[in-house]
Amino acid sequence: MNYNPQGSIFSGIPTVVKNLLIINGLVFLFTWVNSQRHFVGDLENLLGLHYITSPLFRPWQLITHMFMHGSIGHILLNMFGLLMLGIPLGFAAVPHILHALRAGIGGAVHGLAMVRRARSAGNRYR
Repeated sequence: MNYNPQGSIFSGIPTVVKNLLIINGLVFLFTWVNSQRHFVGDLENLLGLHYITSPLFRPWQLITHMFMHGSIGHILLNMFGLLMLGIPLGFAAVPHILHALRAGIGGAVHGLAMVRRARSAGNRYR
């Protein structure tokens, strides 16, 4: 990233990274406000990932869980990682979004498989 004294501090961030930062921030803020005021219901259970056999599991959670964060520290570290990887790689919009979807869905499938493996080994995983 080149230094540009005339540009803003956000001028060197690719548009797709800016959009992902904004979306994640807005979803986190809305989820937090909703947990205080209960506008929409329980967004954590609706959008967060649940195990496949859970009555709370919905197919869209394989994607929506990527925008859910449990705490301020969680979202700050994730967004810092997005900045550190998104800026130097300089992905165009479509490859970056496809990479993020592959990583998020792959992580969800891997996590669900690990829960199944732990359960089949006799461990109590909740």
